Order: sequence, then structure tokens, then C-alpha cells
Amino acid sequence: MNMLFSLLLAAPTGERLGPLEQRVLSALWQRGNASVPELIVYSDMPQAYMTVSTTLSRLYKKQLVTRVMEG
Repeated sequence: MNMLFSLLLAAPTGERLGPLEQRVLSALWQRGNASVPELIVYSDMPQAYMTVSTTLSRLYKKQLVTRVMEG
């Protein structure tokens, strides 16, 4: 079962983002919504699946992205 992540337009957070968080968020912004494998392939990220997945989970906790179960 995959998670589909989408970008929220307004983010109620004052936290700073790290370089990888910014890169993942930028790739998601360009794509609109994507699963972890789609982000890795689409943006040519050299990071491992779990790295991108963990980064997206952190962005979700910061209320910068939403996620929906697929399948």
C-alpha cells in the first residue's frame, strides 16, 4: 500500500526546513502529488526510499503536506 503525498498551500508552521526537506518539498510542488517512488524517479533524487519517506513524514508532522493511503 502506497501513500500519496500532496502539498498544502498554507502551512501553519514557523519551523525552518533543512536542505533535503526543501528539495523534497520543491519536487512535490512541481509534481502536485506523488508517492515516494514517484518522487525519487521524477526528481532524480539519489536518496534511498526510506530517506525520502522519513523526510515526507517529517513534512507531514510539520503540516506542510497531506497524505492519503492508495490502493
